[in-house]
Amino acid sequence: MFSDIDFQEIYPLTELRLPLVKLEPRYSHPNSSTTKITYQLAYNSGVIVVIEKDEDFKYSGGISFQRHISLIDDKELTYNLLAIHNQKVLDLSKGQIFNNIEYPASVIAYQLEMNNRNWEELINKLEEREAYERTLSIFFDPATVNSSNYREVERSGEQKLYITIHPVGFLLRPEIYWLPEAGLPIEVNISKEIDENFGFCGADKLYPVSKKRLDYWSTEYSSSSTYCYDTQEHKIGDQSVKRIMLALELLQGVSAWTTGENSIADVNFKWDLIINVNNQCYPLQIKSNYETAMEAYEKYVERWEEAKIPFPPVIFWTNAGSSINKIAQSFAQLFNLPLKATQASTNLEVASTEVNLHKSYKHIDEVGTGKKAHKYIVISLMSAAGRGEWDKQAEDLLQAIVDRGKNIHYQLINHCQKIAQARLLQAEALKEKLENTKQEL
Repeated sequence: MFSDIDFQEIYPLTELRLPLVKLEPRYSHPNSSTTKITYQLAYNSGVIVVIEKDEDFKYSGGISFQRHISLIDDKELTYNLLAIHNQKVLDLSKGQIFNNIEYPASVIAYQLEMNNRNWEELINKLEEREAYERTLSIFFDPATVNSSNYREVERSGEQKLYITIHPVGFLLRPEIYWLPEAGLPIEVNISKEIDENFGFCGADKLYPVSKKRLDYWSTEYSSSSTYCYDTQEHKIGDQSVKRIMLALELLQGVSAWTTGENSIADVNFKWDLIINVNNQCYPLQIKSNYETAMEAYEKYVERWEEAKIPFPPVIFWTNAGSSINKIAQSFAQLFNLPLKATQASTNLEVASTEVNLHKSYKHIDEVGTGKKAHKYIVISLMSAAGRGEWDKQAEDLLQAIVDRGKNIHYQLINHCQKIAQARLLQAEALKEKLENTKQEL
């Protein structure tokens, strides 16, 4: 069969990956003897046309080479085609020169040509596919594509370049078309809980996502749906996220940030935290206990099967009894990274905290009144507590925010909770240091 070959193992071939949605064929009847059926791929990335006349069928297919959507800050994002050759992602942003005319990628398209049997099989596969099959991969030999396959066409007053290719096969994939552009996923060991207070669960692959896409999807209020963040459940979850961020600070060469409130990443894709390791960004879902994590994962699998999220997320759960150092060790093992030297990293972090606070918040009058104005002061407080220390300057500034009464998102009840949480973290860190000292003796 045309689609049964393992084309992933035939490296000389180039793979074009196209986004799929449920095919909705459109019928038109120019006259009584001719019927035209059009199948549109997702995001206007391609089209398949079937013309039937007197029981004779004629097939054709076209793929737009490159399209963009506008992003924040005038950035652009390719969204309808990815090409891979020899396991490397090809740069599709470059134009081509033909007959001394330079054609930008936006006016280049592929024309597909193959026999009727293969067309029929392709259409049947597309019509019968499951919702979670998100990508149509078309394979062809690049050595067969040269200038003899090029054709100049004028459409709506614009000169376009059509390139004919002859596919040698296709595959339907469960992953979405843009995943390979960021690199291969990391295998996550979820066969057992790492600790009684934290661990990985959910999916066993942690997929990287390109930072360019994450910048767009993580923007606050980019989602059409919204969450209520002023709940006790969310506050507990927020502490779980902060606990992991404190742990990640103990790893060399790692940075992390949270997704924006009511963002596509948070609301639609269920990503809470983005971890940057070796210039690759990994989205992670965070929960506050194992039971909640597993309940959520079952729902996420359903959403993935309905094509509402790009992949089932890896979930890391952590409760208030978790050890920051032990969490750091689990992520160090996952990413194969060393931990920072304890004394050096502590001194560095203390110095950094003092500089940041003095630079940004010398006085309460320099602290804003927005809902995130207290964010970095809280982080400084929690960071010191996680090391078994206490940041008195951060505590005083937070108390001053409460006394001033202008920050509706940080009032006395919030302050009491933060101080209690910080003291608990400090106690845990001091207890762990004491245990380590006993072991050394």
